[in-house]
Amino acid sequence: MAIDHTRALRRAVVYLLRNTSAVTDYVGQRVYGMRVPTDAAWPFIRYGAAFSQGFEPTGWDGSEHDITLTVQSHSEDTCALVAAAAQQALEDADIPLEGSVLLASFDWVRTQVVLMPDTDSDFQAIMQFRVETYETA
Repeated sequence: MAIDHTRALRRAVVYLLRNTSAVTDYVGQRVYGMRVPTDAAWPFIRYGAAFSQGFEPTGWDGSEHDITLTVQSHSEDTCALVAAAAQQALEDADIPLEGSVLLASFDWVRTQVVLMPDTDSDFQAIMQFRVETYETA
């Protein structure tokens, strides 16, 4: 039976990034879920909506996730540096998921730094990851 671990994954990623010095050196605790405070200082990281679907290898119940993190900054270089720090933190860590949820894989897919719409001076890095989570049956 496929189980959706979207919430557990989001909470774990936000927690990890808020507790990794290579990331917090740039953004402090400004790592958010989908809702970013209107008065949030820049730069910051936002965890976007995930695409999730069932994942059922033999003996496991789980989910596959395509997640997107965005970094927003006034500087193209800072945007790229924050994205690289977040990518490294996520690839190197044993991400602490809730309860009996375990991580099968956490793979970086790509990052693109672009000008934000309707501006000539603000940037965002769009980072995509493919993640598999499971629970033993």
